[in-house]
Amino acid sequence: MVLTRADKDEMIELINNTLNKYLSNAHIAKNVAALEKLSSDVNLSITSFCERIEDRIVKLEKENFKLRERLNSYEQYSQRNCLRVFGVEEEENENVHVKVKNIFDKMHINTEGHIDRCHRIGKKFPGKKTRKRQKTNTNNRCIIVKFTSYFKRNEVFKNKKLLKGNLKTSPPKIIHC
Repeated sequence: MVLTRADKDEMIELINNTLNKYLSNAHIAKNVAALEKLSSDVNLSITSFCERIEDRIVKLEKENFKLRERLNSYEQYSQRNCLRVFGVEEEENENVHVKVKNIFDKMHINTEGHIDRCHRIGKKFPGKKTRKRQKTNTNNRCIIVKFTSYFKRNEVFKNKKLLKGNLKTSPPKIIHC
């Protein structure tokens, strides 16, 4: 098919009219309005999402606070059966359980089967030399003793005064956890 000059001019005019129609201010204004509505919808969705997230954060913070309170309560309750013993000489490869049992035996308290766990707590420090006596002064870590019952723990605590005068060196000190 051969196009004549009139056909070409007609096609150019048709294309120009179509372009003018789409590039007219009314069409651009219509597109801008559609974009503004879309932007408004997106902003509304984002705002709604942020509100839900903020509500969730508040809820999780409250739950976190309650869980911390419960954990604190459990920790305090578990420490209820514990005592700390200070002033017991620390040795390499020691058996802390035997040392604690010997202390309680000197108090004439039978703790057989009533001690759940006992161990030293804190970071171990090497001994330091003192200038006056040139002896090694070890920093003895305290021993924590967990009893199987509160009553046995309380019996030991109430009778801690029995340690005075029983030992050649200064007696260990027993305190609450």
